[in-house]
Amino acid sequence: MIDRTSALQISPDIVPAALIWTQEQHFQIVQTLINFGCEYVKGREEYTLLKQILAPENFTDVSNFGKTQDTENALISRLSDTGVISPICGAKGMNDTNQPTGLEPGIKPKQFLAPLDIQTKGSIAEVIPSFRVIQSKSLRLNIGFDTEFQENGDSRRVLSLQMSIALGAILIRYFFLVDPRYQVITAETGGKIPLKYCLADILADLKKCYFGNFPLVLKKDIVYKEQKWKGHDSYKIVDFEAMQDLVIPVTIICHTGKADISVFRRSKYDVDLIRDLGEIQGGWMTTKNVRFKAENDRNYNYYWLVNLAVRDTLGLTPADNKSLKALGNVINRPKITLPPDAINHMSAYAVNHPVEYYKYAMNDADIVVSFCSALFRCNHSIPMTLSSAAASSMYGSIKEYFGVSKKAEYDLIYRGLEMLDEGIIPSKDECMKFLKATRYVPRRDNPDAKIATEFYEEAYTGGFNASFYIGWITEHTTDFDLQNAYPTAMANIVDIDWSKPMRDFPRYYELTWQDLTSPLIPAVAVGSFDFPDDVYCPNIPVPVKGGMKIYPRHGRNVYMTGPDMYLALKLGAKVTVFRGGVNQILVRDGKPSKCLAYAVTQLVQDRMKAKKVYKDSPLVEKSLKTMVNSCYGKTAQNVSPKTRYNARKMGREDAEPSAVTSPYHASYTTALVRCMLIACINQLHEMGYHVYSVTTDGFITDAPTEIVRGLDAYGFAEIFQQGRYTLNQTTDPCDANQVWEPKHFNDTFLNITTRGNVAVNDKGVIAHNSYTTGEVKNSRADRDAYIIAVLSREGRLQCRTQIWTEFSEIVERKYDFKVSESLRQLSMNFDYKRCPIVETAKDTPVHYDSADGKQHIDTVIAEYDTRPFDDTEEFMNYRRTMENEDCVKVTGDLERVKVKSTTKTKGYIGKNLDRKILMSILMGYRSGIYQIPALDGLKQSEIVKTVNSWKIAKISVNDWKNCSRSKRQDNMLPHELIEETLKKILELGSEAPEE
Repeated sequence: MIDRTSALQISPDIVPAALIWTQEQHFQIVQTLINFGCEYVKGREEYTLLKQILAPENFTDVSNFGKTQDTENALISRLSDTGVISPICGAKGMNDTNQPTGLEPGIKPKQFLAPLDIQTKGSIAEVIPSFRVIQSKSLRLNIGFDTEFQENGDSRRVLSLQMSIALGAILIRYFFLVDPRYQVITAETGGKIPLKYCLADILADLKKCYFGNFPLVLKKDIVYKEQKWKGHDSYKIVDFEAMQDLVIPVTIICHTGKADISVFRRSKYDVDLIRDLGEIQGGWMTTKNVRFKAENDRNYNYYWLVNLAVRDTLGLTPADNKSLKALGNVINRPKITLPPDAINHMSAYAVNHPVEYYKYAMNDADIVVSFCSALFRCNHSIPMTLSSAAASSMYGSIKEYFGVSKKAEYDLIYRGLEMLDEGIIPSKDECMKFLKATRYVPRRDNPDAKIATEFYEEAYTGGFNASFYIGWITEHTTDFDLQNAYPTAMANIVDIDWSKPMRDFPRYYELTWQDLTSPLIPAVAVGSFDFPDDVYCPNIPVPVKGGMKIYPRHGRNVYMTGPDMYLALKLGAKVTVFRGGVNQILVRDGKPSKCLAYAVTQLVQDRMKAKKVYKDSPLVEKSLKTMVNSCYGKTAQNVSPKTRYNARKMGREDAEPSAVTSPYHASYTTALVRCMLIACINQLHEMGYHVYSVTTDGFITDAPTEIVRGLDAYGFAEIFQQGRYTLNQTTDPCDANQVWEPKHFNDTFLNITTRGNVAVNDKGVIAHNSYTTGEVKNSRADRDAYIIAVLSREGRLQCRTQIWTEFSEIVERKYDFKVSESLRQLSMNFDYKRCPIVETAKDTPVHYDSADGKQHIDTVIAEYDTRPFDDTEEFMNYRRTMENEDCVKVTGDLERVKVKSTTKTKGYIGKNLDRKILMSILMGYRSGIYQIPALDGLKQSEIVKTVNSWKIAKISVNDWKNCSRSKRQDNMLPHELIEETLKKILELGSEAPEE
């Protein structure tokens, strides 16, 4: 649990002196909790350990946690039928309860774990097939973990550690109240609490009271083996393989573990757990389990052998339930709300309200272990992330589809790869960028497999995001989504026969529609393209400096997939192939093979089933939704190569692809979605409708729903319709089979840039462009504050954001975990992924009142259409200009940016283009290039008055003098830019300046 101290402003019932409690106060807290019903377990120098058994009736109402109940008997009665021997009987053995069969390969059954397998309901996997890869049959002791800490100056102090174990509906709570002498956490040593002590004390209590057969190993019985270390003497380590039957598998489950795991001690006497973790999806977790021995007594006579995994719910929760509060709500275990200001002064709150502090602290650990018990079964192995579970599900489905059991066969058929034997290093020619961290190479029995894989890897591009029409939009508009855009596209992709050669295009060949009769034909090429000038939105992405992709009219040496080339031809482009070809389609049962359709459909069907079967509990359906949406990401994992931080090596290394990564399938998935969007955008533009913004899987338009749904999108609409039929396993007309789904309806909205738009009405679109207002996100106040801030801006907008200590900084002992605030300067300018058409720009007056009537704004903002850039050079010219522009808001700003980006001049144009034009005209007059009769024969002061009377821009006498300097005259704007203003000046004639 993350708690931070700002100013020391304590509530009236909190004593400032108790900022960090004393030894006496520590004792008082312990005594109060014992009186409340907690049981004293053990005292160490570092902490006092308390325990509480929580039976179901205790937590039906969170507010009644403190009611006295006979929880011990409740626990015993509930465990009596599960093979757990009551400690009251004095028994230390256990019955012959067998561990479930069907364990993962390499996992041996451990009889002592069987009593942990207590479930409140049947296995979800028996109802939902996809959950077979989520709900493991391997047993582990799962422990929910949380901490409470408080910042004290530049350091943190850990106040307590909470660990919670679920046995069906019963919770065993362990509460570690940290001694004041051991609360300080530093970057160098971490905290002062050894993880092995905490686990040893819990295991000892579990063995003593509930699970008598938990194996405690005598020191003399530990088996060691020699470990060789290159360049050093060998040393002895515990032989965990030899003692496998005595190793206790434990999983620690955190929520935002970066804050919690960093409280454990880091020394040569302890497990430096942080060095064995990786940061995945924002959470800390082990990618490989950590094995260690933990002494059970001070004399080091007995040890626990532990196989430890760490999981973080940030990687396990459905996409819209990432916060602990949302997670608690979805499993009907609400997070407890503290009194105002208590969260900033937890130590004082613990001293003054020990029971309430305890309830709050323990509840967070209860939530994470209860969540995992509900989704993954109580005390069973937990996957690293839901997306990794999705990959496992896909992997199993694809193997089943192809009828293969071995991974080597799967790799050859699905993605045309083979793995080299260990010790063999692939040649540079064989090594693909996305395979650098593996021993995989394209299959060697077909040279074209390497060429195709390399080309698809280069052609891979992410989603299409851009803004088209900018300004204060008063027309009624709709934000449409392509339903399940990526899964729907995946359901259409045919598989390649990697054993057969490509059909090559001739070199420097101009494609025709006969070469690609369908966008689903697996084809890839590198070449050039030229779109007609009247094409509103070209569809071939071109990489530019900085990692961006733009969609210009012309491109050279660009990698293109089949859908890209197909749509380009439909839009009238000339596509010239330098090198490329068509892969042969894999045929299965006389039809084109579509393994992704089989894999994704299984997940979609399971999600539909979960909606019906678990309609009173949305957790299963929400988890499957996240898995469905993760399918594309796992096929694209590392296709654009990335690196990750390795805590053990303390440096970055190449990331690995997933088991289902495939450049071909990934590139076709995104290409189909991009082309569907761009085809619709062009057709709507031809029909006279506007598309204002597009983001990955949808767009905002003023076209009615029936028009959007009626578009054929040059054939892509039918492809997506077939994809909907495939996923839903029905062709019946229903909402689920609709390709387009209206998401938001906007009365009036402000469109400023890609992912930067906001509607006036409450249920309209809102995309913040990274800006935070300080109000509750997406609330009415947030919407108003965002609109007013953008409309009233005169430069970049300031906002505060939270900065978390980097994982690498904690690993390398540079800093302890800390959340600090940083002031950001955000540009709200149009991002210039397309070029504004200045001729269409008009300044629109805008008046806006906030809903509460307290804020008002009257301003002017430009409204304008855009066009594609001609090429990357034109884009980069504008991009360099925009790097120095803080506020581009009105038509004059657009004109200035255009001049700066299209005019070659040595001089500085500045922010006032009119002044630059006027000065260029006066320079031309003084050098004899231009004739201005109105200035002939006037004195300097009279000239200044006359020029200022034109009301173009103000000048001074010094400005007039500078116009005669040759160095300044070298910076004159060209004639075509000043021609219109010069004509205006000449028309004014020699009117006398106003006095």
